[in-house]
Amino acid sequence: MQPPESDVVERQRLQVFSSLLVLVFLVNFGRVVFAPLLDQFIRVFDTGQATVGLIATLAWLGSAVPRLPTGYLLTRFTRQRVIFGTGLLLAGAAMFTALAQTIWHIGVGAFLMS
Repeated sequence: MQPPESDVVERQRLQVFSSLLVLVFLVNFGRVVFAPLLDQFIRVFDTGQATVGLIATLAWLGSAVPRLPTGYLLTRFTRQRVIFGTGLLLAGAAMFTALAQTIWHIGVGAFLMS
């Protein structure tokens, strides 16, 4: 016996809503991941507050800038290819940031990771 049609539709809505919540969490996580590290950046790289403020700004800009190109890419390529390419970019940016030797490398990584 199959569930009534309304139960199937309700379950599909819940799945879509859950996946959107996860995506929103991941998108916003890139913005705030650098905030707890700012004091460490000041100590490790012997830099000022203005410089690490720029790092935080780059993280926020990095989350805003790719929105339009992503929309354009989705009109040209399949969703799976765009997601795979984005995953590769994020993995490369995370590796670049983890291996950073200067504060400017951290800034580039913050921009690319967000």
